[in-house]
Amino acid sequence: NDKLKYLNIEGCRCSKPTAKELQVLVATNSQPRGLKEKLLGLFGNEPEFQGPVLELSRYDTFDDWEGGEESYDKSAEVVAMVLDGNSAYSTFKFAHNRMGDRGCKALCDLFCHSCAFTAIDFSWNHITDEGAKSLIELAKARYELLQVNLEGNKYVSQPVLAQVKYYLQYNRQPKGLKDLLIKLEANHSSFNTVDVSDAVTAHMTDVSVVYLCDAMERNDSVTTMNLSNNHIALNGALGLAKMLSTNTSITSFSLNNNILDGWEPAQGFAEMLKTNKTLKKLSLRANDLDDAAIKFLLEALRVNDTLTALDLRDNKISSHNLNIIGDAINLNSQSLLKRTLPSLSDNTAIDLDLSNRNYDDRCVKSLALSLGENSSLVSLDLSRNMISDLGIEALAGVMAGHPTLRTLNLAHNRVEAAGTGMLARALRQNKTLTSLNLSHNTIRDNCVPIVRDMLQVNHTLLDLNLEGNDLPENVLDEVASMCLNSQPLLKNSLPRLAENNADLKKLDLSRGQVVGDLEKLDTYDEGSLKTICTHNNITCKLLASALVENDTLTNLNLSNGLINDTGIQHITKMLMINRTISTVYVANCELTNVSAELFSSVLLVNDTIVSLSLRSNSIQEEGAEFLIRALIPNHTCTYLNLDNNPIADGVLKKLNFSLTLNTQPLALKLALADISENSVTRLNFGFASSESDRKFDDVSAQILSEALRINDSVQFLDLSGNKITEAGAGYLAEMLLQNTSLQMLNLAKNDIGHGASGFLDALKTNTTLRDLNLNHNNVHKWQSERIDTLVTLNNHPLEMKQAIIKMMQRDNTLSQVKVNLLVDVSEVDGRPFLPNVPTVGKDGVAPRAQWINDAAVMLLAEYLKTDISVTDIDIAFNRITDVGCRYLADALKINREGIKRINLSRNIIGDEGGVAMARTLLTNTSVTDLDLSYNSMTDASGIEFVNLVRHNKSLKRVQVNDNYISLTRVRDVELLVRLNHKGPQLKSLLTRAMDDDEGLTYLNLGEYRSRGWWDADCARLVADALDRNYNVKGVNLCFNDITDVDIPHLVRLVDHKNLQELDLSNNYLTNMEEIARSLTTNASVTKLDLGCNKIDAPNCLELCKMLRANDFLRELNLRGNLFGDVGCRHLVEALKYNAGLQFINVDNNNVTEKLKEELQHALSVNYKVWDAHDALDAKVHQQVREENTLGGTGSSVDLL
Repeated sequence: NDKLKYLNIEGCRCSKPTAKELQVLVATNSQPRGLKEKLLGLFGNEPEFQGPVLELSRYDTFDDWEGGEESYDKSAEVVAMVLDGNSAYSTFKFAHNRMGDRGCKALCDLFCHSCAFTAIDFSWNHITDEGAKSLIELAKARYELLQVNLEGNKYVSQPVLAQVKYYLQYNRQPKGLKDLLIKLEANHSSFNTVDVSDAVTAHMTDVSVVYLCDAMERNDSVTTMNLSNNHIALNGALGLAKMLSTNTSITSFSLNNNILDGWEPAQGFAEMLKTNKTLKKLSLRANDLDDAAIKFLLEALRVNDTLTALDLRDNKISSHNLNIIGDAINLNSQSLLKRTLPSLSDNTAIDLDLSNRNYDDRCVKSLALSLGENSSLVSLDLSRNMISDLGIEALAGVMAGHPTLRTLNLAHNRVEAAGTGMLARALRQNKTLTSLNLSHNTIRDNCVPIVRDMLQVNHTLLDLNLEGNDLPENVLDEVASMCLNSQPLLKNSLPRLAENNADLKKLDLSRGQVVGDLEKLDTYDEGSLKTICTHNNITCKLLASALVENDTLTNLNLSNGLINDTGIQHITKMLMINRTISTVYVANCELTNVSAELFSSVLLVNDTIVSLSLRSNSIQEEGAEFLIRALIPNHTCTYLNLDNNPIADGVLKKLNFSLTLNTQPLALKLALADISENSVTRLNFGFASSESDRKFDDVSAQILSEALRINDSVQFLDLSGNKITEAGAGYLAEMLLQNTSLQMLNLAKNDIGHGASGFLDALKTNTTLRDLNLNHNNVHKWQSERIDTLVTLNNHPLEMKQAIIKMMQRDNTLSQVKVNLLVDVSEVDGRPFLPNVPTVGKDGVAPRAQWINDAAVMLLAEYLKTDISVTDIDIAFNRITDVGCRYLADALKINREGIKRINLSRNIIGDEGGVAMARTLLTNTSVTDLDLSYNSMTDASGIEFVNLVRHNKSLKRVQVNDNYISLTRVRDVELLVRLNHKGPQLKSLLTRAMDDDEGLTYLNLGEYRSRGWWDADCARLVADALDRNYNVKGVNLCFNDITDVDIPHLVRLVDHKNLQELDLSNNYLTNMEEIARSLTTNASVTKLDLGCNKIDAPNCLELCKMLRANDFLRELNLRGNLFGDVGCRHLVEALKYNAGLQFINVDNNNVTEKLKEELQHALSVNYKVWDAHDALDAKVHQQVREENTLGGTGSSVDLL
């Protein structure tokens, strides 16, 4: 039965083999019959399927496949079901079966736990990278699999193919190694030890190492690796070293008892150690490495400081070299010392603190080797270690000739008499060491003679500390006394200082202490003086003890000595207490930022020191900053020298500034902090309270100006009654160029003089100063007046100030003054809404005006009287009243040449200002444009402006709209202004028409275009002029090139109630719709001439519609147009409904004679109709007309 495709036997009591057979039989029913037979034969183990090779290729050739590509994958799943538990084959061929990833995965999942194939052929299928990854997992799981063929699977990428081949190579390695590689790639955190040192037969070789290293690239969990007792040679060792150079997890690595020989393997591991920072233990024991390997390993250990164990025993390496390696490894356990040694070799170390490190003699020997090459170290602290005489022997060997070491601390060690003797013999030759601390060792008095002999020869050592040893007090006192033999001046001065000897007020050690040394010098420069000076840190200690209670010494000079920060600690502690010393010089020593910080602490509490010199030291910018900060509360130090120190010029400038402050009035210094913090608004430095008070001078003004440049809080500054001259005024003027907060400056009763010119320049830029008092300063009157003007301008808008300044400078490039400040302000009734602004601010100073007011206009007007370059004044959108307008009018009486345009719109100008401006412009002929719209003028001003534009022919535009002037006046002004642009003939006629001249009944403007008296605006002018005219009955506009653009104005003429005749002939009119619509209801026009225009048939139709309703038109001239027979036919039809037209001319319209006859007939009938009803009352005609217009036809018929 091949139909059954589903069978559930769950719960039945059949055996597992029977159940599997049933599953196979049912599963094969879904396959092609040929494939089913083949699979059943395979399941039944028929003869054709016996042998090592299982051939199931090319089953895609069967004909009865159902479904798509998925069916081929399902067949592979059935094959997997059949093969489950079958391990009789070694080779599986499944090529050319169109199998995809799903089928491939099903087979691989089966092979992972069943079917031990050594070769698999999946060529020419449809497998992609996803299916190939299943084969990779199979290769990892089955050690037997050695070959996989994926040829022809074009969707498998080359990288994945390479991975398949790579993992197949695992199976050619020993099984134990393969399992190890798989574990390494899994990278489980619990697997952290690799140990293959117990292999008996399958030893690792160089080839195995390649796979091991590759697997370790993807592992970061292994920390211990033991590859001892294998067959790894040079190439394998180099590969392992390369792997370790990038590995960050392995801390212990063993490669004992392999076949490494010579020096090359050691070179590879040495290169690894230069970069590896993780490995701590490395064992290469029991190989054949020779002494040449030591050189590479030592070089690596100079760089590496993490390796703490290196086992090279049982190689061909001498015991001497093994000891050298041991010492190098020992240094790695002392990381600080190892990091220190390179700084000794390259001469960068100056002070070394190696105290309390448990260093032994071996460490000191290494240190001594580096000290032998050093020429920079000054101080070495080895206290609290485990150094015995063996280590001292190594140190003494290099101390005899060390050129720079001055301080050596060996306290709390294990030095005995023998070691002390070695040091004493070395110090007989040493010329630099000044301090040696051997306290708290095990030294006995049997070494005293050799120490005494050394001190008689050595005049450099000033401090030899032997306290805490088994020595009597008299020996310690003798040693301390002998240490001062090289400083006789100090030795003699100490008792006098202790006694407060009044004769000793100055102690100078900067020129040597031995009589005759100074005369031996060729020059007295700092370098030469330093060669004869012997005072040092011990000197400072002794002086400090003597000066704590001294109250006579005022001057202390310790320059050119061997003093560093240690000595300064003693001096500064003393200065914290001493209040008599006013001058301290410590120049040309070895002071650093530490000393600068110590002196800064002194300056914070000491108010006696006036002069302090620290020049020619090693103080840097940080140290200088300490001193600068200390000078802020200090008010007494006026001299502090830091020359010849590595300090930038900017920092020195800050220091000099701080010192300069201490020479200025205290009030200035105290105020600077508030100025810098922007916490003060008023500064009063005027009129010093007493003669003893310091007055502000030019330097004070300079300092104050620098502070105020960036200050934005100070508003009032009083410097009256001081000693500020022209230079100080210059500094203050420069300050005003940047300061944006100062509003009042009082400089009265100084001596500024010509310095006022600086304020003239500064105030052109400054916008905040509102009051500048220069009284009693010998300032020229014109300068004082100009300064007052500039200060006053700061009360007004900035734009106005800039414009007036340019006029003050006679700037010919200024042609326009435009300041519109209320453009964005909300409006009420078309005018800006102006909020109430307080006249005085919170600080007693009037705030800057937010708009132009009359005071600003007054200043502007004064300069406009003489300025001829400004042609445009635009100060609309402001708060100008009648007063300001009168100021401008007064200026225009004088300046009659320059100003062309004035815009005063949207202000609050009334009749007083408007009348003044209108009457002024009667005589000023330079202004051509005047805008006074949106103000508060009434008809009183309107009458004046009408009179103005009648007589002033130069005005081209005058706007007085949106005032309280009647609309009639506004229109009169606008019309008269426009007429000023026209010829005298046109202007004369239209003016008479506008004035409703009784003698003008016919307005003849024909052919004005050819005479140059007509332009595009004239049609509008004619309509405007006739708006209020009641006498003109006829208008002639022929031959003026009027176009459709002027039709709205022509319509206004047609609508005029008194107009009876209108001549529009010989123009360029085409569109008759609007004119016809207006004539439809017109009852006054009786004669209309439209001849010689461009009227076509559709526009003629519009006239015909008009004729049907208009019975008042008597004559219509349409000759010389373009409507032809079509238009004439419309006219014929229209005349059938018209009862008033008496004459019509259609000549020169391409109308046939027949239509002309019809038109004439229609006209004659129409005329008779008119005659029959000529007796009707005109009022009746009007009623008929109105009813026809409203659409009511019944009553009109009855009436007729």
